[in-house]
Amino acid sequence: MISQLDIEKFYSEKSQDKPKTFFQNYADPVIRTLKSCLGTKKDVIKCLKNPEVVFKDIYARSENVNTRKVYLQAILWLIDNYPEMKTKVPREKYFDEWSKAKLLTAEAEPKTYEMIPSVDIQKAVDEKFGEDSQESLFLSFFREIPMRLDYQNIMFEPGEKFLDLQKGEITFTTWSKTSKNKEPKIIKLSTGLLKKINESLKNDPRDQLFVFSNSNPTKAVGNILKGAGFQMTMNGLRHILANEDVETTDQKVEKANIMGHSPATGSKYRKQIKNDNTTFEVPSEHADAIEKIIKEYLSNN
Repeated sequence: MISQLDIEKFYSEKSQDKPKTFFQNYADPVIRTLKSCLGTKKDVIKCLKNPEVVFKDIYARSENVNTRKVYLQAILWLIDNYPEMKTKVPREKYFDEWSKAKLLTAEAEPKTYEMIPSVDIQKAVDEKFGEDSQESLFLSFFREIPMRLDYQNIMFEPGEKFLDLQKGEITFTTWSKTSKNKEPKIIKLSTGLLKKINESLKNDPRDQLFVFSNSNPTKAVGNILKGAGFQMTMNGLRHILANEDVETTDQKVEKANIMGHSPATGSKYRKQIKNDNTTFEVPSEHADAIEKIIKEYLSNN
């Protein structure tokens, strides 16, 4: 018999030489599923021997095909890596279901985002929560440093994420779920943002930069945006910020460095923004003339 405690111990041992995202991507989905599947039972094998029950639980959790794929991939990893489990459960059924989810993910239309200037979002958040609120500070901070982080536990003493108010710079020792670069990322903050941070700490002394009311930081940010009237997630906001101030190649590379992803990822984000532009083919011999007409029109309108 394999108990849930055995599984949790297994993941704890396996995580020693794995990145921090290992638990998030491989352990947590399985542990959540097993808690539902086991109920009053104690044997994990009996649970996984009924893949239809497991699939039903996963599908009830999310309609997002990529999320389903992550759960199925995590279960497959467990089956392949836990001693002798592969011979005790119907691995092929899990593999087939994962393959279907993988195909659906690949064929899914890329999500698009409305291009709302971040300054307008900032204005709406300020009006809803107040310019001296932590909500306003977070948005100002995120507009300047739109990295893929949870933004919890940004302390003022050296640690995993810390802000040095004297130097005016923030250090992230862990800053990307995909990067193999283990070097800390250090970012100099603007004078305006530093002033806003100091004023916020003066009005509301605390030991970390942000204290979210929701324990899930992603949902907390979503609630801020929703409260200000936007049906948008933090990921949607990242896509918008990836599209701002990136007219030249140098600007695109600089923005990608700040956001903690590759320039190619930034390009992908920009393609997911809905624009009001229309493209059409022009005969090459008329290209210069058409370009001149468009420039003259734009300069006069």
